[in-house]
Amino acid sequence: MNIDPKPPAAAEVRTTNLIMPEHGTAEGYLRAGVLMEWVDYAAGLTATRHCRHTCLTRYMDRMAFNHPIRVGDAIHLYSRVTWTGQSSMEITVDIHREHLRTGAKLLTNTARMVFVMVDENLRPVKAVPPLLLGSPEEEVAFAAARERLSLRHQPPTDDFDFTPQVHRTAIVMPGDRNPHGTLSGGKLMDWMDYAANLAAATHARSPVAPRSVDDMNFDLPIRLGDAVYIGAAVTWTGRTSMEVAVEVVKETLLTGERARTHTAYFTFVGVNLSGSGAAPIPVRPFVAATPEERARLERAAARHAARKQ
Repeated sequence: MNIDPKPPAAAEVRTTNLIMPEHGTAEGYLRAGVLMEWVDYAAGLTATRHCRHTCLTRYMDRMAFNHPIRVGDAIHLYSRVTWTGQSSMEITVDIHREHLRTGAKLLTNTARMVFVMVDENLRPVKAVPPLLLGSPEEEVAFAAARERLSLRHQPPTDDFDFTPQVHRTAIVMPGDRNPHGTLSGGKLMDWMDYAANLAAATHARSPVAPRSVDDMNFDLPIRLGDAVYIGAAVTWTGRTSMEVAVEVVKETLLTGERARTHTAYFTFVGVNLSGSGAAPIPVRPFVAATPEERARLERAAARHAARKQ
């Protein structure tokens, strides 16, 4: 089947959001989960415009939060296709923060997500239009995306047999779904971040700020009426930072069948907000009480070292 290629400009999306109080933490900073939800929406729109077909979130690369975004700031998202395969595509989203009073802008994050073109049964369809590259910059981006593809097939370290410190339960309601009838990937990431933030703040007993969320697979769809159970726990601490593991289990309420659908590692830092900024502060150490916990702590420390690289 011959499919006409399309340039990235044909599906690019530019959108602006104003950070309102309901989007922020108690300290007045944009919640990472809200930002991830907006990124997912923009990327999903780009994927659907490129394919003119149903597309679902399949993967999110590790996302770092290096610059604080405050209530009252504006956020500009620029989403475009940077790579295509037969049934999947990589979407890159740049996030710029704007201080509305000064007009100063800053690139705060770059997110990369993979979407899959699916049929009515949510099975992959090998009909994604190829990407028509029209500039050296687009060719470089395409080559870099192709290299990232192999890394995404490497299974993450499975350390999710923890005892949750925070439990969150929800039922998928109509407003939580994407246009294709399953739980929105962005909505789920927002729920996961909420649980992770609470676990970090409970452990630190101080305000916390997000630093990153590791790559995440979206293997199993969650449907209308399913129950969603989210567990989160601090699994490692450094001097000022914490790793929080998050596990998602769905339950089909009519049958009682359960399945683990998503896992992710979030990193938070304790912060002191008494000054003009958000300065990192030491956090309470995580103490391993058993040989199993000590082994898990060592694996978590290795993950932290890998993130720094």
